[in-house]
Amino acid sequence: MQYVPQVFVAEAQPFLNPMPTMPDVDPYEEMEKEAKTSDIPLPQPILFLIQSFSKAFASQGLEEAVEDNLT
Repeated sequence: MQYVPQVFVAEAQPFLNPMPTMPDVDPYEEMEKEAKTSDIPLPQPILFLIQSFSKAFASQGLEEAVEDNLT
């Protein structure tokens, strides 16, 4: 029988022990869930602003509406 030094006997043998595997985890999944359940309101579309501009452009001439909105 061959002599094996004590250092090698106590050491773990990585090639015999299977490497633990972690399941695929999406790092942003938790943040997405928190964002969906957040109390902070998300930005809403500015449809009412677009409608008010379109009404202004329809009722006035294009140049007049631009001048009114810039001043």
